[in-house]
Amino acid sequence: MVKGKQMTVSWHVDDLKVSHINPKEIDHFVKWVQETYGSISEVKSTRRKIHDYLGMKLDFSIDGHVTIDMKDYVTTIIESFPKDVLIKGNVGSPWTDSLFKVNQKSKLLDKSKSEQFHTTTAQALFLCKQGRPDISPAVSFFTTRVKASTEEDWSKHVRMMQYLRQSRNDVLTLKADDSILQ
Repeated sequence: MVKGKQMTVSWHVDDLKVSHINPKEIDHFVKWVQETYGSISEVKSTRRKIHDYLGMKLDFSIDGHVTIDMKDYVTTIIESFPKDVLIKGNVGSPWTDSLFKVNQKSKLLDKSKSEQFHTTTAQALFLCKQGRPDISPAVSFFTTRVKASTEEDWSKHVRMMQYLRQSRNDVLTLKADDSILQ
């Protein structure tokens, strides 16, 4: 993305997204994909400024901007999480100062909670890497705890989920300008 230059061309091919400022470059790439893989499976592609791609809504409608909207994905994560623990009050952030402190005496989670912890951590890992970097510190901690999750880990996990419930409509917007890095 370069501010002031038209970034109108995006091509979405199955699970591949290609963008380039010059539409002819994308035409060449699509032709190569069709020649290389067209005999294996039909190659379908679309050109537009808004794409649904791997749980993300990528919006290139404004020059020099891309908005990464994962609201539907967040809703899916929230809906698969036990509702009774998410009814508590609001939280100001997805973690507290004690996030990386581990109580060695905390009891291991039962099988059901442990599986939920693992699943939600995997979902949150994808989420934070794509469109919600605000939960990255919490997720980085949880990924170290999935093999032996404890009740203390669970309470920290619930806090992150409460935060996601509250902020489910947040989106990430990346902007480019004409500045040059020195």
